[in-house]
Amino acid sequence: MQDSDVTLLQAKLIDSHWPACNNIATRLADIGTLEAMGALVNSLQAKRHHIRTAVIGQLVRFNDLSVLPSIERCLSDSAYETRMAAKAAVYALTGNETQTSRGE
Repeated sequence: MQDSDVTLLQAKLIDSHWPACNNIATRLADIGTLEAMGALVNSLQAKRHHIRTAVIGQLVRFNDLSVLPSIERCLSDSAYETRMAAKAAVYALTGNETQTSRGE
């Protein structure tokens, strides 16, 4: 897959709604390149919490601790679902229990 494909998928992800965002985030993770991982990390800035939540779940698949700071920022997300996904992702990547900004 070429970088242009990753860029196209990222643009589709940012514009997507649930449940399509889950499928697009999965497709990016399936690519498995650093560019795809970067596209997912950048997509954590999306306005829709469904996108952020889908992305967090897929970033764990890379098993790369370099994504941890980006995921940890989501522990203070406005959406409960996203905070819980971030909490689960931190545990999956580190084995450490953590709390969200709201003490969850």
